Amino acid sequence: MNLSLCSIRKYMRTMSSDIIQHILSYTHQYQPPFLLSDIVNYHKTRREMTELYDVYWQTLLDINRLHAKLWMANDIICYICLKIPRCIQIMSRAYFHDVSGNRIKTYKDFNQFRRKLDKKSTDTIINVYWGILNPEERADIYCIMRNNINNLLRHN
Repeated sequence: MNLSLCSIRKYMRTMSSDIIQHILSYTHQYQPPFLLSDIVNYHKTRREMTELYDVYWQTLLDINRLHAKLWMANDIICYICLKIPRCIQIMSRAYFHDVSGNRIKTYKDFNQFRRKLDKKSTDTIINVYWGILNPEERADIYCIMRNNINNLLRHN
């Protein structure tokens, strides 16, 4: 849900001051450098990956932006599951394989997570799975996909 600043202020006026102070205490806490670095990396690499897919899928293959986003989401999910990005059906049950690690403990938890995520926009799906990756994994998938795209361009 996107809230404008006016909407946020309106909701905050209806909250008790105790709740507001509790929320604000979290927004003003010290954040460790590794977390801040990860946030910067997330945004930088997310933008670069989107540009890569925009150029390849939209410009070179003349596929609309939604389909480019769907392929990007699919490739990120496949990378998480198999560490090999490839174009296969989105949201297969095989995703449980590597995602379960430390993040999701049981298949039931994963299924519940996946069902909720399936109802979200493609951008949200990309953002969630991109956030699951650490900076090294983000760099790795970007390099893999850039190299794959460059190889495809050389052969066409």
